[in-house]
Amino acid sequence: MISNGRERFVSKPYPVITTVGPEPEVICRELPEAVFDYPFFNEGVTSVGGGERFSLDSWSGEEEESLEISGFIFGVSHCGSTLLSRQLNQLDTVRVVSEPEAINGLLLSKVLYALDDQSVADQLKNIVRMYRQAEGGKRHLVVKLTSWNIFLMPIFRRAFPGVRWIFLDRETESLLASLQRSDGGFIDWWNHPTPLTPRAFLGEGADFADKEAYLRAMVLGHREQARIHQDSTALFLQYPEFLHQFDAILRHLGLAASPDEMARAKATLRYDAKSMKRLPWKG
Repeated sequence: MISNGRERFVSKPYPVITTVGPEPEVICRELPEAVFDYPFFNEGVTSVGGGERFSLDSWSGEEEESLEISGFIFGVSHCGSTLLSRQLNQLDTVRVVSEPEAINGLLLSKVLYALDDQSVADQLKNIVRMYRQAEGGKRHLVVKLTSWNIFLMPIFRRAFPGVRWIFLDRETESLLASLQRSDGGFIDWWNHPTPLTPRAFLGEGADFADKEAYLRAMVLGHREQARIHQDSTALFLQYPEFLHQFDAILRHLGLAASPDEMARAKATLRYDAKSMKRLPWKG
């Protein structure tokens, strides 16, 4: 158990990674609630530490009270989704899981090994079910996905029909400039010795003269996938305008915030969302 100064939390088993392969295996660890406070879930896993790893298939724990799945957050990358997840994390009843590698590994397995849609959807439900374990007054779950997960939207819709979702976008040229200065995620796929991964998302005919053309195609692909699946459960937002639309975001997700929680959420705008330290945001 760990203490946050007010309450004591019991460590629970949560998925931390899924092996990428024709038979993906979900690996869990016993982790404290503090792991969800980090900008990225797996950063918290590394920083906070926890129990020994074990396969989700071997877990025999009892079903517990489950958090309501309030929504999923998708985006084009470098669009403020991490900042939004940090804002939502200021609500005492909300647990945010940010870009969990357990979901990434499962979806990469689906793409690279052409796994059956239903089996992947079932495994995705099992992963999210573990994140829904109630603890410390939490009642709602929001999952912020790695950007390329939008290409697997049919799996999410199969696993979680009717669950609300958000898609964050950003002006194209400023987004591309930001991506060109960075690494990680689908940006690094450009450096693979074979174009296997980009082709899996953009089609067999995907061929690009340079990195900028590749990044532009991926951004357009993100948007196209979001547009195809847009319906009444979706809320499309643009960076930076959405920074002034927190009330509308809460309404869409069916969440409510106290004045103190709203103040804390607003205060996050002053700091670097990707750092646990309170580093001033430099724009």
